[in-house]
Amino acid sequence: MIVSECSPRQLRSLLRRTGLCIRTGPFICRIQSPLPEIAQTLADYYAQFPLLPEGTFADMELRIFAGRRLRRWIRPQAICQCEDQIPFYPQPRGLAPALLEWGLNWAVTNLAHWYLMVHGAVLERHGKALLLSAKAESGKSTLAAALTLRGWRLFSDEIALIRLADSQLVPLARPICLKGPSIELIRRQDQQGLVGPTVADPVRGGIALVRPTAESVSRMEEPAPVGWVVFPEFTPGAATQWTPLAKALAFIRLADNSFNYSLLGTTGFQTLAALLDQAQGCYKFRYSNLEEAIDWLEHLAD
Repeated sequence: MIVSECSPRQLRSLLRRTGLCIRTGPFICRIQSPLPEIAQTLADYYAQFPLLPEGTFADMELRIFAGRRLRRWIRPQAICQCEDQIPFYPQPRGLAPALLEWGLNWAVTNLAHWYLMVHGAVLERHGKALLLSAKAESGKSTLAAALTLRGWRLFSDEIALIRLADSQLVPLARPICLKGPSIELIRRQDQQGLVGPTVADPVRGGIALVRPTAESVSRMEEPAPVGWVVFPEFTPGAATQWTPLAKALAFIRLADNSFNYSLLGTTGFQTLAALLDQAQGCYKFRYSNLEEAIDWLEHLAD
């Protein structure tokens, strides 16, 4: 059964009672919420995701609920609880869909230590994975969305899951979260209706979610070996520029961008070393023109 086979009434009922269990990549997530916008988000962005029976054991549990006391009515807020922790400050109620994505990312990076996890976007083409690793505001989600619209299979726009046994990259297909000017830039290229409406956010200049393609969801049990490791850097006005990077330097950068490299100790070192042994090339990449950036990445893959 998939989420779209549930009626809106059934979705709301499950979310209010025992929670809705969905599978995203290798994880089973139980989501509970009385908020109708969370039910609508799941219907809109998770329609093709597997829906598991009530009572299924979940790897992580997430609750999104309304702000307390006056914050239920005056400047309403939404609050995210992961397991028994509240990892974020309360957010404006309109950001509840984005809060769901942030909460799931937080749960994965703080609980799933049977993977090495690196901050980065991952996409696959021709059986090889492209790892775009960088800090926040580097443009990796924008690149991930643009490549998804060009037919690449989306693994994640935020977390690279690296399997400890063989250093293969594991899909975690979920909506991409775009912010600010990136939204309209990607919306202009969207011929499939994957980009959702923009939600006002004065801090980030607006937020919009991008649906993963049907192929990305249907093939989320298929890992891939790394093909290329790229460290993108969006710099306004800069010419498109790429520079080969020694694997030893790429190792240091990936370790620095990892969520749990230090926690895994020797296993983390061996897993990251094996990943880079598989890579066909590592690059530093600076850009400001999205079309030029996408053309170069596709040329790299081809």
